[in-house]
Amino acid sequence: MSNVEPAALLLLLLALVYGSLAHLLWGQRWRHLPIFWGAAFVGCLVSFGLGIHLVASGPTPGGVPLIETTVAAWLTLLVASRLRV
Repeated sequence: MSNVEPAALLLLLLALVYGSLAHLLWGQRWRHLPIFWGAAFVGCLVSFGLGIHLVASGPTPGGVPLIETTVAAWLTLLVASRLRV
């Protein structure tokens, strides 16, 4: 079994899901999918890296604050949807 941190795996999975949903909502071409994945991953990393906690008693599986990570990912996805080529 590999020694992957649960937080890293959860961040990657959340970014993939949020990026895919954003592509479903706003994507027009297949080339937009990696852009949305990258934007969601950046949002998740920023939220996790800065240790942002908006809700004190929110769920934090693997040390990842889900509410804050979701909000940050969708904010970066909104920016990416407006700036895409």
